[in-house]
Amino acid sequence: MQSTTGQMQFASFGARAGAYVVDSIIVYVLTFVLVTVRTLGFVFGGEAAQMLSIVMTVVIFQAVVGIYWWFYTTGWSPGRALVGIRIVDAVGQRPGARRGIGRLLMAQVSGLAIGIGYLAMLWSPQRQTWHDAAAGTYVIRVR
Repeated sequence: MQSTTGQMQFASFGARAGAYVVDSIIVYVLTFVLVTVRTLGFVFGGEAAQMLSIVMTVVIFQAVVGIYWWFYTTGWSPGRALVGIRIVDAVGQRPGARRGIGRLLMAQVSGLAIGIGYLAMLWSPQRQTWHDAAAGTYVIRVR
C-alpha cells in the first residue's frame, strides 16, 4: 500500500472546529428531542410509559453511538460535508471500521488530556491530532 499523503491538502484547525460544532449541534438536538420525549413519558405516563421510557434510554444511547460510529468509519459527517473536509487513511480511502473505531476511542483520550490531543494538529506537519496519528488517519480538504 503506497502512501499518498504528499498530495493531500490537510484541513485547517478552523475547518475541523467548524465541522465539529455543526456535528455536535446535530447530535445534541437529536439527543435533546429523544431525552425530552423519554422524560415526558416517564413523568406524565403510567407504568407502561415508564417502561417505554427505560427502553428509550437504550435507544438514545444506541442512536448517539451509531451516529458517531457512522461519522468516524465513513469519514463523512454533515459538518465535514458543509466545510469541505473528510477523514481518510494514508491512501485517501475512507477509514473503515477498524480505523474509525480506534479514532473514536482515542479521541476520548485526546479530549481528556485537557484538549492537548486535539491541539497537537497545530504543530504536526500533517495536521494530525493524537487520534488521527493513532488510527493512521488524516483530515483533508475535498474542495
